[in-house]
Amino acid sequence: MNQSERGIFRDYPFLAAETIVFIESLFDANSEILEYGAGGSTIWFGLRARSVFSFERNKAWYDRVKERMIALKIKNVSIHLDPKYWAFPLPDKKFDIIFIDGAKRYFCTKAALPHLAEKGYLILDNAESINPHNKMAVEYLAKQGLPVKIMQGYRPEATTAIYGGP
Repeated sequence: MNQSERGIFRDYPFLAAETIVFIESLFDANSEILEYGAGGSTIWFGLRARSVFSFERNKAWYDRVKERMIALKIKNVSIHLDPKYWAFPLPDKKFDIIFIDGAKRYFCTKAALPHLAEKGYLILDNAESINPHNKMAVEYLAKQGLPVKIMQGYRPEATTAIYGGP
């Protein structure tokens, strides 16, 4: 069983405990969440926020997340299956939290940033990864001048960068 598969059974994001506690302090039951890369985080946000608009590109994984949502009677999550979800049109609204933990993080970041609420947070998982899309996302966000807090993960490439806020 890989880390992603374990995440769905935990019903919370595959992040360091300190990072989860910090992220939980950034939103409440009235928050609107946008998520790229479904999994345990989808369940976790769905149990805590007003609504979650989530994307997944892997059909088998999408089905597992949907099954878990049904088992927990989570009805405030809109999850979309699309192999190129970074190009999927977003709703005309602002989100309090944008959580990017999926493929093509640079494209997701560029698509999502205009939808970030004025005092919202964009959370980029694995920000220090050597993956080119992660690096491009970090460089793009640095040019936007948003404040950033780096949270250390389980290993060096597992840092989580939290941008924005009041």
